[in-house]
Amino acid sequence: MTYLRWGWALGALTGCIALVSCGGDSFSGEGSGGSAGTGASGGSGASGGSGASGGSGASGGSGASGGSGASGGSGGNAWQCQGDQDCPEGRCVELVAGGFRACASPVPHENTCQGFDPQCCDDTDCKDGQACLLDPLVPFCGGAYPEPRTVCASDECKGNDECDFGLTCVPAGVFGRKIATCMHLSCALDSDCSAGKNGHCAAVRDPCCGVQSLTCVYEGGCFSQQDCGDEQHCEPRSTGAVCVDGPPLCPG
Repeated sequence: MTYLRWGWALGALTGCIALVSCGGDSFSGEGSGGSAGTGASGGSGASGGSGASGGSGASGGSGASGGSGASGGSGGNAWQCQGDQDCPEGRCVELVAGGFRACASPVPHENTCQGFDPQCCDDTDCKDGQACLLDPLVPFCGGAYPEPRTVCASDECKGNDECDFGLTCVPAGVFGRKIATCMHLSCALDSDCSAGKNGHCAAVRDPCCGVQSLTCVYEGGCFSQQDCGDEQHCEPRSTGAVCVDGPPLCPG
């Protein structure tokens, strides 16, 4: 209890200082809205976007237990942006109108044959507007990692109306996806995160699968591995991203 009293006292003092010199943190309550963004109408996985790396499969671990907690910085919200100026490459796009914005980086098109039984060596080998990309096209998630090879690929969607079951069309180049894909987003705005204190909608990376959805992060939760202890991992859950004891249990 003494530790808590000192914590509150220090927090109050810090708040006073912040009025004079400040910067704001993850729990500033500003939300994810902003003034820029281009609107996620599809992206053209086969013609632009971002080639990114992957992660792989679902996590397990033991019980969720504290860690240092998401108390400052944007942490694992590295994908989030307010405008193009926040994206070192590419552009800032809205995943949902008026909601979360994310950086979409350019997707490199291949110009040499790669891997076993390649489908293409460059875009000229592909038809119907497809592009020659290096597979896997989305972050890998569990099992034996497939040998990379060049394939002819096109976007799964160009807008939300082409996604079933209320899924969202996420443009190519976002979250390491080389083509536009339909994704389930657990939240789109900070206001969607009301089950705990200081809720923020964030792109939290699953330690096995990369970013698979947008996830609520509440005070004491985690935006990234940086918010957790050395023997914990940051795990996005439907109830919010939290630090979990032990290593992640990824699919084999």
